[in-house]
Amino acid sequence: MRLLILLALVIPTWVFSESPYERHCASCHGADRLGGMGPALLPESLARLKKPEAARMIRDSRPGVQMPAFASTLSAKEIDALVELLYSPVVPAPKWGAAEIRASRLEQAKVKELVKPAFAADPLNLFVVVEAGDHHITTLDGVRVDYPKGWGLVRASNTTPVLVLRFEAETEEELKRIQEVFRAQLYTVAPDLTLPF
Repeated sequence: MRLLILLALVIPTWVFSESPYERHCASCHGADRLGGMGPALLPESLARLKKPEAARMIRDSRPGVQMPAFASTLSAKEIDALVELLYSPVVPAPKWGAAEIRASRLEQAKVKELVKPAFAADPLNLFVVVEAGDHHITTLDGVRVDYPKGWGLVRASNTTPVLVLRFEAETEEELKRIQEVFRAQLYTVAPDLTLPF
């Protein structure tokens, strides 16, 4: 009987000692907020996402992501506290230089050991979706970046030797912002490129 009373007193401490971030976010975004299955949740990676939009994302989620909505799980006060946590610096600050990148590499198989492909997947039927900050990157046919209020696409033309760029957004301001992101990325690989936007 004493054991049951002791357990009844201790178990709530175990259950409620975790913060909302530890209970609901750390398993996907990492205990250190540096990412995992979900993207990193650092002020630097959330710079374009305003705090009210971050709160809405936590509360309601959005189509096409694996993160559930927490409106029925977390109070408005807990959501606001989570947002404040996400926009606060991580201490100690993450360091990700050449040495850390080399140390993080996993060698799955020695190239010389491979005699035949390790997987039976058709590489022409493969695409990648990356969640990063407030956008998703899909590499099915070129590179498409989906933002909460618009998207941009760059891909090789099927009929001529040119790059095709397409953009759509809810507002003219958002359209120009997305085009500027694409312009900056394209200029990093081809500074002399002439763009029509």
